[in-house]
Amino acid sequence: MECGGRSLCPHPCRCADGIVDCREKSLTTVPSTLPEDTTEVRLEQNYITEIPPKAFANHRRLKRIDLSNNNISRVAYDAFSGLKSLTSLVLYGNKIKDLPASVFKGLT
Repeated sequence: MECGGRSLCPHPCRCADGIVDCREKSLTTVPSTLPEDTTEVRLEQNYITEIPPKAFANHRRLKRIDLSNNNISRVAYDAFSGLKSLTSLVLYGNKIKDLPASVFKGLT
């Protein structure tokens, strides 16, 4: 969904000042669309089970992603590809046992 060339906030999240707040919203998947100006995504305390390929690929301004306290057990090798501005990735409190070797390739 777009309005005036800008993506709308994914339901049932709240969006303000570049922050997409989806904490404790019972989400089972990573939202497929985020506002263009997103710099931080708060997805903690949901029921997300995997981070799909290129989950955040169109959001190169992202600086922080918090996926803590979900049920994540699988992370695609290119889940975070292209996120050159990313400085914080929070994954604790999940069921991740191993990660693909190249999952952090290209990140600072």
